[in-house]
Order: sequence, then structure tokens, then C-alpha cells
Amino acid sequence: MLILDINHPVLKHHRVFDQELLPGLAYIDLLFQIFHEKGFDFKSIALKNLSIHKPLIVGKQLSVLLSMQSETIDDNTFNIRLEGKNVKNGNVGDDTTCYVTCEMHKVVSVCFDETIDIEQIKLSASSVLDFESIYEKCRQYHMVHTGFMKAEGKVFITDTGILIDIFPGPDGYDDIENIMFHPTLIDASGAASGKMLSSLVDDPDKLFLPLHFESFTASSLIQKKCLTYIKHSSLKRKNELLYQSMDFFDESGKKIAELKNFVNKLVRNPGQINPEKKQSDCVSTQLPQSIPKKMPVLTKADDKQLPEQHSDNTSSHDDLVVSVKFYLCQLMAEILDVSPHDIQTDIGYYEMGLDSSGLLNIVQKIEQKLNSTIPPTLLFEYSTIDELAVYLLNEYPNSFSEIRKLL
Repeated sequence: MLILDINHPVLKHHRVFDQELLPGLAYIDLLFQIFHEKGFDFKSIALKNLSIHKPLIVGKQLSVLLSMQSETIDDNTFNIRLEGKNVKNGNVGDDTTCYVTCEMHKVVSVCFDETIDIEQIKLSASSVLDFESIYEKCRQYHMVHTGFMKAEGKVFITDTGILIDIFPGPDGYDDIENIMFHPTLIDASGAASGKMLSSLVDDPDKLFLPLHFESFTASSLIQKKCLTYIKHSSLKRKNELLYQSMDFFDESGKKIAELKNFVNKLVRNPGQINPEKKQSDCVSTQLPQSIPKKMPVLTKADDKQLPEQHSDNTSSHDDLVVSVKFYLCQLMAEILDVSPHDIQTDIGYYEMGLDSSGLLNIVQKIEQKLNSTIPPTLLFEYSTIDELAVYLLNEYPNSFSEIRKLL
């Protein structure tokens, strides 16, 4: 177990909406440190499918007692849950919060062949930014970096991507030999990528925070310097999600690590980070905090039963879509503690009253019920039950063909 409090150098120097918050990419070093203590070589493990369920926040009177739950799936795979209990004035609370789920895989020793010409990239840059300008932009998003969490360096912008050349600031060298993947450097790489991602965002003042990444692997530690290259081709946006991949290089231009399919999500409600903040502090659209109490849209008001089977293929497919919708309504109603018939299938999940953690839990329930692997970001990409039901039937027809038997 590990106590995280306001004196932790990462938390102390990283604030979002005036609240000390653990950066999402800081989990990389934390998890590799845990497995290193258990005797694993960082080159022989891969951190995969990490999803952040809740922001880990602390304060003057609030600490978190963090623990790792590990389930061995096979000889090479571990399912991981990072859970915590709030500690107030020395008293440990009863409730347990899941902050992160992920997998750690044993792999053949990581080695990369890719190299880049660092000097050529710098010479070809159309513009060069000092890193202080990156942090100034972060402050406009209500994200503040100080002390240990403040890197120094430059960002080189080219036609094909950006090169981030950074090193820790004066306060970032404390106990550096015991750091594996410096949270300051990894987090700063994510902050600098905002310069590229801004072209995908309608409102440049909106804040996006880490939600998920596919994998992180490394052949060398990242401690005193970081050269990160992000290709324009790795960027995309889908609804409230921004995607990118990062490659890390040493000073000779040899690739030493990669972060694949790193996903950031729009922060809709600052109150989930700091209860004193209002939703309007982040996004202008005010969303209901509970389910609109309208009649269900799955069935007619006088007939709430699932449709009967039809011999006609079109009718059967339509009935199957309705069945999948009802199945999804059941999952969401269970979390919201309402009747499935009170769920509207054409409104967003946040309008129903669900949060990111609830959506990630629903993804896990779908996987368990159907014995199929589903992307953790799925409900963020298909943001209504109507959209999700059609997608699931198209992408997982075999799994959902027997959906009526599961209801």
C-alpha cells in the first residue's frame, strides 16, 4: 500500500481547477515501479489497456491510501486494479474507489529499430516554441504546473509532426535515480501535444484529460532528458475523444519507448475534480444532472415487452436492434438505479447522469456478458444507446445474434 498526500512531489506541483491531481501519465512510472520492486525487468513487461476511472485527488486534509489488486490471467498476463480509500485527519474511510484498471504483460525484451535525424527535424521546423509558452497555455485550461512537475526545453513544429526536446526543471532532479519514467517529462510531452491537437478542437480553451492508452513499452529508462516525436498522422478526434501516439528517443535519435493510442477526453464537469467548481467553468453547455423523466422510447407506452420474432429478415434485424437497445438500457439502469424503461436511447450518457467511471464499468459488463473484448473507449465514441446498438450489431454480429437469450 502507498499513501499519496499533498506532499507527494507530483501531486503537490500539478493542479487542475485549483485541485491537486495525479496526472494520468504518472501511472506509467508508478506501475513500473511496483513491478520493478516485484523483480520484473522493465524491458520484459508491457503496460497495456490502461483506463482511468476516477481522478486521483488529494488536499490539505485529504490523502489516498492506494493499493494494487492483481489477478493472474495466464503465465504472461496480469489484470491490475489500482484502488484507494480516502484518509481524512488520519482516519481511513470505508469506501473503496477504483482509479485505474490495466494489464501488465510479460514480453520478449523490448527493442526498437527506428531512428530519427534529430538535427534535421529541428532544422526543418517551421516554428519553435519555448516550453514556458506551453505551460502558459495549460494555465488557460485551469491546469498549473510548478516545481517538480515543470519541465524545460523547446518544441519544434514541422509539417509532419512535432519534436519535443525537454529535461526536468531545477526541482525535477530530486531522487531522480529512483525514477524510471519521469512523470514530469512524460506529462510535459502530453502537454506539448496540445499544440497539435488544438486544430481538432472547436473551442481551444476546452480541457482534455487522459482517459486511456493502448500500451507503453520501453527499452531504456526516461529520467534526465526526453525527446518525444508525435506524428500528425497519429492524431484523430472522435466525439469527445482525442487520439495520438508518442515515440520517445535518446539523444542519438534511437527510439527507446512508445506510447500507443493515447486517448484524452473532454472534461465536461470540473466539479468531478473540484466540487467547488461549476460545470460552466469548463463547457458552456449545461447538461441535466439526472435522467429526463419522459416515456421510454424503446417501446410503445402501452407495450413494454420485447418484440416478437418475425420471419422477415428486415423485421428480425429491427427487432434485434431493439433487443440490443433494451439490453444496454438494463445495464445503464442498474448503475443509475432506475427502471430500464426510464432510459432514453437518443440522449447522451452524461445527460442520463452517468460519468466516465460508469461508462467504463458498462464496457466491462458488456465484455463479461458476451465474452467479447470491446474497446474501453467505445461508449465515448458512440455517445447514445441508438448509436451504440447499431455499432455493436455491425461489429460483433455473432456475439449479439443471441442477445434475446441473454435478457
